Amino acid sequence: MSAELQQLYQQIILDHAKARHGAGLVEAPAGARAGRATSSTPPAGMRSRCAR
Repeated sequence: MSAELQQLYQQIILDHAKARHGAGLVEAPAGARAGRATSSTPPAGMRSRCAR
């Protein structure tokens, strides 16, 4: 790895450490419903049949 690329990589790592994204809890948006999240995918281990 070139010295310039190594320096750029180090700077990106340091910048991320200063202002991490996705760290901690976030407030729920206004109007959000409390309760369990729903998903359109089946639970693990469940098979779905496709029309052939």
